[in-house]
Amino acid sequence: MKGAIERFKRSNGRVCPGASSVREAETGDAPSPRSSGRYYLREKPRKLRPYRELEREIVERQVRRAGGDVIHVRAYRGPDWFTTAGVLKKRRQIEARGLPSFRLWRFLTLTFRRVSTESDPGRAFDTPLEAYLAGKAKLRKFMDAARKAGLWKSGAKWCWKLEFQKDGWAHWHLLVERTDKFTGEDMAKLNELWAFGRVNVQMVRNQDFLYQFKYAFKPVMSDDAERHAFAVPAWFADYCAPRSVTVDGVTVEKPGTFARARFWQTSKGFYTGEQEQAEKSEADPVKSFFPSTVREVVERKACAVQVVARTKSGRYLASGVITLSCLTGEFWDRVGFETFVGGAVGLAVNSYVIPASIIERNTNTPWLLKPLRDKNRLTLLRAAILQRAGESLRTC
Repeated sequence: MKGAIERFKRSNGRVCPGASSVREAETGDAPSPRSSGRYYLREKPRKLRPYRELEREIVERQVRRAGGDVIHVRAYRGPDWFTTAGVLKKRRQIEARGLPSFRLWRFLTLTFRRVSTESDPGRAFDTPLEAYLAGKAKLRKFMDAARKAGLWKSGAKWCWKLEFQKDGWAHWHLLVERTDKFTGEDMAKLNELWAFGRVNVQMVRNQDFLYQFKYAFKPVMSDDAERHAFAVPAWFADYCAPRSVTVDGVTVEKPGTFARARFWQTSKGFYTGEQEQAEKSEADPVKSFFPSTVREVVERKACAVQVVARTKSGRYLASGVITLSCLTGEFWDRVGFETFVGGAVGLAVNSYVIPASIIERNTNTPWLLKPLRDKNRLTLLRAAILQRAGESLRTC
């Protein structure tokens, strides 16, 4: 028996459970492998197909399941002043335009008085909304009055940034091109001109001038940070109040929100980089704007994805932002299921090459997708090759 098994091994056979001899294996009289611990001999198994051939067949099945053209889609969060991620992108945009050297500049912080005392008399504010509305109306007048009072030169560069504390109260950070130290009289004049609270002044040293700028852009999250990572308080996000607007001599009431509130302002010639001059048309079109609250704007942007048209090699061609008719979480769940059944290719977290029909079914503006589909040359097979190469296509 031992010699027969050795001869069968040399002839590329295989020893299997069930047979007690070569004769039993040849005649088929061997018992079932599951009912006995013996061994029987069977023919050599067929040769396996190459891995690349199987992979190509799987991708071809994915292409057939997609049923049409595919396109790259990835998560999108644009720059804004209302969320922590949006504030950081805004700061990068500003830095890309070229910043002056803030060395020896003065860093001012304008705060509000909450309680009036004998040592600090003046107007006190009961609510953060009341303080913000008063400071918003006062800020430009304060800047003009300080310049006319000689606290800094008329041609000095400056910038200011609105910021909220964790308790919801607003304050403003100012960077002013003044290298001379503020005297006691100058500080008294600053507090007199502001009149709503205290004015703190620091000198920007050589080693921390960029820190002072980034500190002014420090996003402070409110209690709603768990959902959207808000950088503004709840009262600011939900504010909506009527305001009077006069059109052609007729005064009407119109709802007002903080969706277009100004968070950043600079003087003329503040940026050091080359600035592109926008061409002004002779007659600007009349736009109709229906105000939305800050919370509505953030939630609308949270239901958006970026669709990218690419070449066969994955090179960027064009892109657009598509607003979904569902929450992004639900959309990515559907994309994940499509990837599981073989209809899409996942490149990274929230970065997929999917059938364009999936986006069409989950948006109210499918016509925005057509120009990108016409330019796109990326296929599901090429996407699988990029996936194997480790290309996520999340930042290009």
